[in-house]
Amino acid sequence: MKKRIIVKGDYEPLTQNIRIALLRVGFKNVIFEEEQRQFTCMGRDGLTRITLDLVDAEHTAIVIRASQWDIKQVKEGLILQSGNPLSDDEVEEFQWPEADASFEAASGLQSENDSLDIFAAVEAKADDQKINTMDLDDGEDDSNSGIVEYGKKPFYKKWWFYGTFILIIGVGAFVWTALSRGNTNQPAPQPTVTPVATATPTADPNVPQAYTTELTSGDYSVGMDIPVGVYQMVAASGRGTIDTESDALSEAMTMDSTGSNGVTTVEALDLVQGDILKIRGTLQLKLESEAALVNARTKRKVTESTHYTLDSGFSYQSGVEFPAGTYNLKAIRGSGVIRTAGEFSVTENMGSTEDRTMVTEMKNIQLPQGTTLSLEGVSVELIPVGE
Repeated sequence: MKKRIIVKGDYEPLTQNIRIALLRVGFKNVIFEEEQRQFTCMGRDGLTRITLDLVDAEHTAIVIRASQWDIKQVKEGLILQSGNPLSDDEVEEFQWPEADASFEAASGLQSENDSLDIFAAVEAKADDQKINTMDLDDGEDDSNSGIVEYGKKPFYKKWWFYGTFILIIGVGAFVWTALSRGNTNQPAPQPTVTPVATATPTADPNVPQAYTTELTSGDYSVGMDIPVGVYQMVAASGRGTIDTESDALSEAMTMDSTGSNGVTTVEALDLVQGDILKIRGTLQLKLESEAALVNARTKRKVTESTHYTLDSGFSYQSGVEFPAGTYNLKAIRGSGVIRTAGEFSVTENMGSTEDRTMVTEMKNIQLPQGTTLSLEGVSVELIPVGE
């Protein structure tokens, strides 16, 4: 979802106010990209993006792209930080309070001077998450400000500190042994060198990054097959339909620029954890995200390795002719229609040779216990992909 709010005031104090407003209501990993004039952070439902667009010399538009809940939280933070109520209008306008006594009284913060240090009085929401103080780059020492940076370990908790400490102890023990034997002619005992295991750095799953992929007919789980993020979708070839399990989107798409068989692009679709993106038809869909949680994806766990060949002209039941599970369906002979009857209904034209109306494979099709799979004119191979 997207929300646009217009505020009045200078641009630089506005960025400070928004950063602190986000921290006050619990957003994590708050990052401001100066060139793009954009904040990225993590809310309750996933990635939140806030873009600042200059309207005129006195007004700036705050464009929020997030879930409905996280948009509400951003607005709550702006209310807390500004002391001004917000309405439900599409465009809202208010003036940030100055850093004086009246602002301190309205915001509930205390400051010893009239500088931006007044914004440094935001308290951490949970002491067990307070790891290190954060400098606001305003020329002042913010070490006692109470603003915290989440997820940044102090140096004495990092692996290289312990590795260096162990190395110093080893060298000290060797020197002490060499000095203690004096001028005797006895051979010095050789030190035992124990390799120090170094920790392999792992990518932070909460840091967003650019992501691009192309998908064909099938069902794709968000957070597993594709990462959580806000996407632009473009029809690369063919035509078909796309839907989400959450009903956030239901659209016919085509690469035909006339739009007679559907749209060619979908802008700013927010795919959240656990949702399922369903693609049908010969459509080849290109997905692009500027900030997807690539490292937060989980892998499918494959427990079944047997492939199953099912001939056309028959109906098969999961749990009887083949185990219930999630499969890739690959056409191996003929052409026709496959249908499923059960909790997840699927109908698709399939053939061993791809053309404008047939697909050769469907990805990640769920066939839970008791599902009936009917094959008309086409034989398929079931390839287990795991849950």
